[in-house]
Amino acid sequence: MSLLRPLHNARQTLRDGLTNESLRVAILLGLATIPFTLFLSWESIGSEANASASALFVAGLCAGYYYSDRETTRRCAGIWTGLAGSIGVVILTVADTAAQVVRFGPDWTTMDALLLTLTPVFIAISVGVSVLVVMIGTWIGDWVGRRLDGDRD
Repeated sequence: MSLLRPLHNARQTLRDGLTNESLRVAILLGLATIPFTLFLSWESIGSEANASASALFVAGLCAGYYYSDRETTRRCAGIWTGLAGSIGVVILTVADTAAQVVRFGPDWTTMDALLLTLTPVFIAISVGVSVLVVMIGTWIGDWVGRRLDGDRD
């Protein structure tokens, strides 16, 4: 049972974050980026697998500005915005992998099989990069919010 405790703690943290009222705006900002990420990146599926991070960055700016004078930390808001927004990047990664599988057809090589096997690793890296992009935007948005609205209460 002690081996499963970290997994249980992670599930509890996820559940607490999703039900936390103070993070609702951060999660909604992240979810709002999904259609934009898909629209801006859909053309690249099957060719260069390029996901646009501009919507994620803008969501980070908005989250940083919104949370600059709130009790919830910029860090928490950025992480949750990035996690919610990374759903679009995950969809793109899965769609690109599916396009590659269709393109492979019956003529699979070892490299094609390796690419398919490493898809979960690519997804994890994509989520991490998405959160990083949002965190950078959140930091800038928080800085702007504190500079422009120093007297905001």
